[in-house]
Parts: sequence; C-alpha cells; structure tokens
Amino acid sequence: MKCPKCGSPMIERKGKYGKFWGCSRYPSCDGSQPINWGPAYDHIKELLKKYK
Repeated sequence: MKCPKCGSPMIERKGKYGKFWGCSRYPSCDGSQPINWGPAYDHIKELLKKYK
C-alpha cells in the first residue's frame, strides 16, 4: 500500500484513537488513512460476505 501524498509505503501505526495507516516517511510526510482502507481490507470484506 502506498501513501496517497508521496507514494512511499504505508505502515500500521497506533495513535490515541486506535490503529491507522501512516506514511513510513513521517514526520517528513504526514499522509495517513484509516485502518479499514486498502486492498487487504477489501479482500477481508469480500470473504466476510461470502462466508456469512
């Protein structure tokens, strides 16, 4: 998964409101996304729909 601001890899981070995807170049880049975003999350949603 790539940062929407700079294209660098995103890594899982933990903040005071829970987990989120943050840019690996932080603090140079402050790109972030909610943890329920990205290809892995989309795949999990499809599996949950299929096996519910």
